[in-house]
Amino acid sequence: MKFTFTASQPKSLFSLGPRQAAKQICQMIGALLRLSWNTLIPFERTPGEPQSLPSPESAVDEKSIEQCLWIYEQVETTRDDLEKKAQSTFSVIAVLVPLIGSIFLFLVKETSPFVSDRFMASVTYALGICGVLLLMGFISAIRAASVKQREILYVGAVVDPENGYFRKYDESFHARGLIYCAIKNAAMNGHIAQLVKGAQILTSIAVVSLFLVTIFVGSVLSAHRPPPPSTRISGPVDLSVASVSALKDTHAGQSDSYLPGMERKLAEIEVQLSDARAMITDQNARMLDLDRKTTELYIGRIEELARYRSQFFGKLREVLGRQPNIEIVGDRFVFQSEVLFPLGSAQLQPSGEAQLVRVAQQLVELTRIIPKDIDWVLQVNGHTDGQPISTAAFRTNWELSVARAVEVVRFLSTQGIQSERLAAAGYGEYRPLSKIEDGRNRRIELKLTTP
Repeated sequence: MKFTFTASQPKSLFSLGPRQAAKQICQMIGALLRLSWNTLIPFERTPGEPQSLPSPESAVDEKSIEQCLWIYEQVETTRDDLEKKAQSTFSVIAVLVPLIGSIFLFLVKETSPFVSDRFMASVTYALGICGVLLLMGFISAIRAASVKQREILYVGAVVDPENGYFRKYDESFHARGLIYCAIKNAAMNGHIAQLVKGAQILTSIAVVSLFLVTIFVGSVLSAHRPPPPSTRISGPVDLSVASVSALKDTHAGQSDSYLPGMERKLAEIEVQLSDARAMITDQNARMLDLDRKTTELYIGRIEELARYRSQFFGKLREVLGRQPNIEIVGDRFVFQSEVLFPLGSAQLQPSGEAQLVRVAQQLVELTRIIPKDIDWVLQVNGHTDGQPISTAAFRTNWELSVARAVEVVRFLSTQGIQSERLAAAGYGEYRPLSKIEDGRNRRIELKLTTP
């Protein structure tokens, strides 16, 4: 098979002249030194602001947004690949470090009696170089894996933080946001790629060096293998029946003297095993008891919160009265959307604000009696019916349900309820109360629950 190159084919190092070969080797060493230096020097964790964003007045169509999204996803895929390479390099280093330590201990223990100190010093120096290369590769891999800085489109790209309303969808704003995130992340990927490259090259050099050291040590040990031990008998040997019988009796006596000590050691080991089994059984019993107590405590907290929820719903029923558009369904207090919002809108109407003021008053009173060690939250769920919607403010029922839930949460937070005790969620038309579109599915649910 013949390989072709788009550029000129690289020349072999052995085909160059002495001066060119020396120059090539110096360039390789310089590149390695620069790579090693780049793995240690600090870098800017947050890239600078991009200077080549398109103008906000640029005309953007759906095809342009798809291209911007494709560019953003390609940059994210590159980041994931770099993180996987850094983790795999770290795994290789984790295997090589104990291997180098094992080789060093083997040399100290097995070869020191019959090899020279110069040989031991040379091998130790070579292993030290491998260890330094692995350490630098380890630092580079750790630095690459520890970089988590990413630019993504947050909620602020959809919801205006100043007034809490959804932003009007702007295709140019969307495309600029994707390009901005892609440029920032691509710049950070360049830093990570440099670190990953350094970790892989340094680790590869360490592996090759360790392989060469192993071959060298193996060849030296095979050449300096000590002779097998031998026994030499000097003087006359008596092989008569009487002498052989006396020797047998001597060995039998020595074996009999060893048996009591062996039995005593076996008895001690059996006692230790019995104690260990008893300790394990006791620890298992303690763990089961701890699990039981934890489960009972958790169930108790849930039941206690359920009692406060029932008390809260009872107070709400007393204050709001038995209105046909307000009901209790399971563990949720349900308002029909028409009670709080005009049709197709996420702006609270005055009558709806009056209803929520009563809810907030009862919830504030309830927070005074709920123990502080019970972690709870009032979750506001927005639901719509199955009729599709497409307006300038809301393109889908999901957006309408989320906007209504956020509006209720925002209003309750102005009535003295702590913001960390409030949560909002929107389900659109996908969790109806009734299969018949009779208006019951358009609702706002209040649920007192755990986070």
